[in-house]
Amino acid sequence: MTRHNGEIKNLGVMACALLAIALFLSPFAAHAALTWNDSIPSIEAENNQTIEIEISGTISGNLSVPDGATVTIIGEAKTTADGITLNIGNDATVVWKANLSGTSHPLISLSNAGTFEVAGGKISSPVSTAISSLETATVKINGGTVEGGDRAIFIESGSVEVSEGTVKALAENGKAIHTTAGNIKVSGGIVQTTAMGGRGIYTTSGNIEISGGKIQATGKNGMAIQQKSTDTKTVTRIIISGTDTKISIEGSKGMAIQATNATIIVYDNVSVAGLENYSNVIFSASWEGTASGAEIMATYGGVQIQTGARVANNKELQITVNGTGGGKDDEYTYVWTDTNSVLDNGNTLTIESLGDTVNVLCTVTGIDKTKPVVSSVTPSGTDEEISGTVAIAFNEIMSTE
Repeated sequence: MTRHNGEIKNLGVMACALLAIALFLSPFAAHAALTWNDSIPSIEAENNQTIEIEISGTISGNLSVPDGATVTIIGEAKTTADGITLNIGNDATVVWKANLSGTSHPLISLSNAGTFEVAGGKISSPVSTAISSLETATVKINGGTVEGGDRAIFIESGSVEVSEGTVKALAENGKAIHTTAGNIKVSGGIVQTTAMGGRGIYTTSGNIEISGGKIQATGKNGMAIQQKSTDTKTVTRIIISGTDTKISIEGSKGMAIQATNATIIVYDNVSVAGLENYSNVIFSASWEGTASGAEIMATYGGVQIQTGARVANNKELQITVNGTGGGKDDEYTYVWTDTNSVLDNGNTLTIESLGDTVNVLCTVTGIDKTKPVVSSVTPSGTDEEISGTVAIAFNEIMSTE
């Protein structure tokens, strides 16, 4: 067969172009899918590469994920009595979309400081702990279901973030999320305990922030949230907000929240059983004279709060205001008032015992000390015409510059 020179030349150009495209795309292509069944796959990956692993049958062992890599796990499997361990490197992420079940304690152990993200599937350990981290891993629940008997998720000092999906404790006295020093954030999804004496969220010295989702205790003597600590020196907080947030108890003799030492702060009129007797705290500032603004900050029990917070009445409230906008030689005066009377002078107001509502205003007056200001007029208090001598006193002029 005879080919013209033009055809051969065109074929050569096309081959070179295809080779160039393949070389260009090769650094960005994901590795071929690996399988995890009887043996543990070996992962070799560079930063920002994504690898997919499919699980099946019965799995066990330690899977190491290199620093910076992303591994997505799919499929369906069971664990042996030893469970599995995921050693997730720094800045690495395991995205879980598989179904995994078993009775090992725990089902999945996390080591190192990477991120374990549940984006789908189901992790189920009906008699034990589903996910456990004794180090500083971050656990994110963005979908799927995690359920455990005594604990669905346990972390020592990392963090748990729930935005979608379900985290559920099934056994008596079980805990859906349990941390010691780890922090917990819930912005969506469901955190639930269903048996007697269960806890939706349980922590000793971790902070809890809830801005959405549902926290539920449906069994007898259950609690939606419990903070239990004997450490009075460490300031821990439970902050609840969000118009869609639901914290509920359905079983008899249950409690929505119990906190030993934590400061509880609620915004957005979130309905929380047992918090009906808390104080509403409202604070603001106005300014006059040479002042053109004011910076205002409040703390309750050592935790910074915003106006509109609902708090318990057993901790100290402190509000501080600083006037702004005046010249370099200006001074500011501060007058604190509530609806009935003047409370205090100075830029900081401290209230040790709160009533049902605290509603205070700080009036900030800016004074230019380089200009005379009338301090008194004698006689005073009349709009009628005055005959005789009128005395006007000015403050001392500090500077004439």
